[in-house]
Amino acid sequence: MSTVRPGARAGTVRGMAPATAALRAAMVDALLTGQTLSAPVEQALRAVPRERFLPGVPLDQAYENTIVTTDRDADGTVLSCTTMPSGVADMLEQLDVRPGHRILEIGAGTGINAALLAHLAGPDGHVTTIDVLPAAADRARQHLAETGYGNVRVVTCDGALGYPPDAPYSRIIATAGAWDIPPAWTAQATPDARMVVPLRIGGFTHIVTLQRCSAEDGPVWSSVHSVLSGFIKMRGEGLHGERDVPVVAGGQSELRVEDGIAIDQAALVHATSGPPVHHWTGVQPGDLRLPGLEIWLASLGGLTRLINRRPGHGLAPAIGSGGSLAVLHHTGDTFAYLTSRDTGTGQELGICAYGPHTGELAGQVAGRLRAWHGEYPHVTTTISIYPRDTEIPASNVLLAVAKDHTQVIVQAHAR
Repeated sequence: MSTVRPGARAGTVRGMAPATAALRAAMVDALLTGQTLSAPVEQALRAVPRERFLPGVPLDQAYENTIVTTDRDADGTVLSCTTMPSGVADMLEQLDVRPGHRILEIGAGTGINAALLAHLAGPDGHVTTIDVLPAAADRARQHLAETGYGNVRVVTCDGALGYPPDAPYSRIIATAGAWDIPPAWTAQATPDARMVVPLRIGGFTHIVTLQRCSAEDGPVWSSVHSVLSGFIKMRGEGLHGERDVPVVAGGQSELRVEDGIAIDQAALVHATSGPPVHHWTGVQPGDLRLPGLEIWLASLGGLTRLINRRPGHGLAPAIGSGGSLAVLHHTGDTFAYLTSRDTGTGQELGICAYGPHTGELAGQVAGRLRAWHGEYPHVTTTISIYPRDTEIPASNVLLAVAKDHTQVIVQAHAR
């Protein structure tokens, strides 16, 4: 473990080139056309010199609303990257940093986010940012020192462990996907702490804003906001793996499956060599992004995503550019995924299923799909984090997921 804390006050770079100033202003102005920013977050985005944290990246690219990859492993897998500025702004808004706050950040990256947090916390606040990758921590440490953000400590260690010497923390933010809420984060949080974390729930990542709770035998954290998103997974103790399993003979289509979910690849490849069972549901949603459907389907177990990587896969078209929602039967030899067709009055959702249990699985998926379509517009969902061995509430539970240290409970409430 290595740390550094250069100086005692946050600062900003003065005398920036006019081109840089114009690009930064344009970036923030563009963000303001699509989202609401509080004055402190807007000021932080206008103050922090992104280009100083992205040396070697073209100036215009540094200020685009895009991801910049900074680290890959030998196989080309992305290990570290920047978050899109719009995503950064959203997470900072949800975190609600106030002057004087002590903040724990999981995932130092380039140091950009730590600089923004330091700006928001002010000279009386403090940021501790952790990265498990020594190269990333070293890079963030150098960038923060060079740009004058002295109220930041950079720590090279496993983010799941937090950093006790700087605790307690009023705010905790993770910039890498977490499968569970590690006990260390709760132990190092103040009684009224707030946390923003990309949390893996049923195979999909939701950026969840959590408020710490104090009720005995109740949740430890409860959500005030959540949105579906995608993040690089945490490494180290917090890593929960997944794999892409080819399910057609040529390998053009894959199922992205979390560890612990049964899958019989040979049986699935055999099944896709024949025709699917089609089940048209009569459901015509107004929004083909299908907001919230992943939670409803996750209650069946085996939620996954079908990814058609190349033409010629032979399967019916899937919904969504990133892949279609899919469900594996508990036997691992049957899967079903969503497709659609134009009825002339809209897009009707359908189910394609392959394997020996197609009728059963297609019926289950259709049932959850119809329940979602009928109820989702009239309900809102909350996400609560309970201790692993606590008895869960019995009412309005859409999904209960047992983790290593906690239980994640998703409940529906009438709007």
